[in-house]
Amino acid sequence: GRLFSIVNVIDLFVVVVVCLIVVVAYLRLSSARDVRSPYPLSSIIVWVDVELRLPPENVWMQSIVTPGLIQRDARSGDPIIEIVSCERDQDAGGLIVHARVRASRESGGRLVFDNARLIPGRKLRVETETCFIDGVVRAVRVPEKN
Repeated sequence: GRLFSIVNVIDLFVVVVVCLIVVVAYLRLSSARDVRSPYPLSSIIVWVDVELRLPPENVWMQSIVTPGLIQRDARSGDPIIEIVSCERDQDAGGLIVHARVRASRESGGRLVFDNARLIPGRKLRVETETCFIDGVVRAVRVPEKN
């Protein structure tokens, strides 16, 4: 049957349903999203002091791991880790590397570096121009000035 002898009722129904589907799809695809930057904001960047424990088989690295070695961010070239000192671990026989790490502070006070929490027990790799340092985080301390 035709509606007002012009339009078929079924055809009108199909056109209305298709228009509704188009409108709903448009609204879903163009709705505002919670968009966050993948890079930490400068206001939440903190420098923390980290102690890394290197295993006993890496004691030969003591002469290589010198103060001033820096790991730089591949995107910006800014320093993200700086070696402060390296000493023998008298208890475990390995090395203890003291470093400054540029971490970000999340809500709740958690420290994050390289997309993972910066906590004791975490494995951490420092990649400088002269060497790679693989160790386990022994301690994390936030200096008073941060």
